[in-house]
Amino acid sequence: RYVKEAATSSCNFEGSSPLSTQNSSSRRTPHPETGRPIRERSRRILSIANMSLRRVAVMGSGKIGRACAFFLQRSGSYDVTSLDHEGANLYWIKDNIPGASTRKVSFTDANAMAKALEGHDAVLAAGPFWHNPMIAEVCKRVGAHYLDLTEDVSVTQKVKELAGGAGTAFIPQCGLAPGFITIAGYNLAKSLDTVSGSASE
Repeated sequence: RYVKEAATSSCNFEGSSPLSTQNSSSRRTPHPETGRPIRERSRRILSIANMSLRRVAVMGSGKIGRACAFFLQRSGSYDVTSLDHEGANLYWIKDNIPGASTRKVSFTDANAMAKALEGHDAVLAAGPFWHNPMIAEVCKRVGAHYLDLTEDVSVTQKVKELAGGAGTAFIPQCGLAPGFITIAGYNLAKSLDTVSGSASE
């Protein structure tokens, strides 16, 4: 549901999915809930909700990464692999998240990451934000969807650039703000008769 709602928000998204089409920037698809036309790139986000995303890798096993891995694994919908360069963090995953796999990998070794992420459907970058550009680059190489939690503008711009020509989705800034705040704002806006203005006004 959140992916569908975020599709009509102003989330930063580039790249394409197997369901996307070329030269269709002017095409509008009705939103499944509101019926309002949405942009083609937002339609590609909606398509993710209908894809089979079983194998999910969580990069980083600190407090946030642990929480993400815990809820994803507990949902029963995903096979989660937690990756970290700190063995102590991975031991916590093994002791507290039944069913989750772990793998020790350096976040500065692109080849090692590519080997570890091969075969995963999606990757959630939940470690230090400065590692995200390399993680995004590796995701493009192995054909995995990419998501992160960062609010850093320069990192997000690099991720958007990397997403060009990709056959998978690149969805940065999925944390609190933007992220949940965007979803909450969209839900509030749906209850209004008219929405106008911008953040700069």
